Amino acid sequence: MARNAPSGHFLPVLAFTVAYSLIAAWTALRTGNTEFTFYVVVLWILIAIVGLVHRAVRLTTGALWALSVWGLLHMLGGLVTLPSGRRTTRGRSCTRSG
Repeated sequence: MARNAPSGHFLPVLAFTVAYSLIAAWTALRTGNTEFTFYVVVLWILIAIVGLVHRAVRLTTGALWALSVWGLLHMLGGLVTLPSGRRTTRGRSCTRSG
């Protein structure tokens, strides 16, 4: 296998990650959540960085899946709607006091 070719265990993780990130981006755009749309772009940059690191050091399959699931949980957390109908921002409620 060529040095730059993705290894076999990388492709299923990549497909899973691309799938959930595209769904998250579509959901954010559909709901008008522009801040979260920006966060999805940041996630894609981080995915590219992980890809470069993996190409250089060959991360384990478990590490790749752990990073992917971590990203999924972040995406799910950003799409959660609070009971007031408002979204969270940086772990805090968007409601203003006072």
